[in-house]
Amino acid sequence: MYTFSVIMPNKIEYVDRIIDINNGITKSRITTFYGSLSKYCNLFTGFERIKRYSYERIEWDDWKKLAEYALSKNFDLVYLLDSSEPVDFELEVTKQKLDKLDILLNELKILGINKLRIASLKLMTYIEENYPYFEIMAAPNLEYNGLAEYKNLIRFHKNINQIVPTTNINKNFKLLSLLKKEYSNINIKIVLDEFCMYNCLYKNCCDKSCITNQKISAYDRLVFTTTIFPSQIKEYAKIGINDFELLGYPKIGYSAQLDRILWYISDLETNNSTGYYNLILDEFDCVRDSFLTLKELKKYLPDIKHFVKYGHLCSSICGTECNYCFKCSEKLKKIVNKYAQRNIPFVIY
Repeated sequence: MYTFSVIMPNKIEYVDRIIDINNGITKSRITTFYGSLSKYCNLFTGFERIKRYSYERIEWDDWKKLAEYALSKNFDLVYLLDSSEPVDFELEVTKQKLDKLDILLNELKILGINKLRIASLKLMTYIEENYPYFEIMAAPNLEYNGLAEYKNLIRFHKNINQIVPTTNINKNFKLLSLLKKEYSNINIKIVLDEFCMYNCLYKNCCDKSCITNQKISAYDRLVFTTTIFPSQIKEYAKIGINDFELLGYPKIGYSAQLDRILWYISDLETNNSTGYYNLILDEFDCVRDSFLTLKELKKYLPDIKHFVKYGHLCSSICGTECNYCFKCSEKLKKIVNKYAQRNIPFVIY
């Protein structure tokens, strides 16, 4: 059984829709919602990362009602304090944020929410020392890429019970397997569909700067993506990882994101990736306007089995030890251009 976390719904009707999804599937289940308050909310602390997960102009009372309803339907809730900005507890601004944090944590405790995902080591220490009630989860934007970093993290923060690794190591099966074996008591959760490129310099703001500033081609974004497709999940189950996170990217707006999540889970249930692949590829004009069938296109995308064997090489600067993905990108570009009705070398969606 695969378990999934998804963004916390911003309406009760979406919670009900997810319940309907769960009732119609057998191989997987959506068990957890994650999210945080909007920067417009009076209980917003400033330790939240507002780019991706917070909903605009939802006040605490409304957020509380959503949380209470989700909890009553047996969903777990994870509150995100995952801003990657440096925290200096000597600064007055941080002390003001801590005052707000104390209020928020007490409110979350009253609600029955006891899980926090954190990206600041200082903030982890503060909560461990002052609020042992809360379970700590290590956020992916810690951006740890090696076993030694995770060992130090767990050595100094023994309350951590879940690690959500950076998507840069999504296909480093050697490291993921070592993490799973070394810390069998800690849950490893993989983000499936961040739809970012490996080692993207702009991933924490996700404002498409990689396309405009680095002239990234559509072919490279397809090949170098950290996204894991439904048909590839079984390779992670083989190393004992069955817990995943779905974002619904690259769409914006909860309804559209939920549609993406539904397509992903539907493909997983039917043992193929046709629907989800088509949704993703529809973002790429240069591929959509070609005569390539999906079956043909898949031949030119990286094979997950390559990463099962050689994924540890991805921990280095891409291309220094392996040029597999570069070759895939060149082949894809040639075949798409060969059969395309028109050539669109770059695309911004």
